[in-house]
Amino acid sequence: MGLPTAMSEQTIATINKATAPVVAPVALQITQTFYNNLFEAHPELFSIFNRANMKSGIQPVALADSVVAYASHIDQLNALVGFQGSPVDVICNKHCGLNIQPDHYPIVHDFLMGAVGEVCLGYGAVMGSPLFTSMSTARRSA
Repeated sequence: MGLPTAMSEQTIATINKATAPVVAPVALQITQTFYNNLFEAHPELFSIFNRANMKSGIQPVALADSVVAYASHIDQLNALVGFQGSPVDVICNKHCGLNIQPDHYPIVHDFLMGAVGEVCLGYGAVMGSPLFTSMSTARRSA
């Protein structure tokens, strides 16, 4: 999939902030689609996830909440870091503890953005759109 064409930081922030109320109602569907597609293509990655959290649905809910929080606070990301129990700190600690590698992130990016396209607009329609470009660029930069 790769990186989309460049946009200004302000454009990215404006579009992402506007997507939060649109994406929030379908965020869980996006993350469920993401995990289904990810594990179908990369079953070896299932071993790095807590099976109980996947089975109970906790993991897709946590990711959905994170995606919406990130989009909602893109213009004030400091609200998500720097205090005990902050969303970003929790994610960072879990990823470090699980030995998540840098080469995992592009895979996650591609499957998450694919799920956004699949759920929100139909995959073909979203690719190359300002919505997709801004969301993709913001998530790659996070």
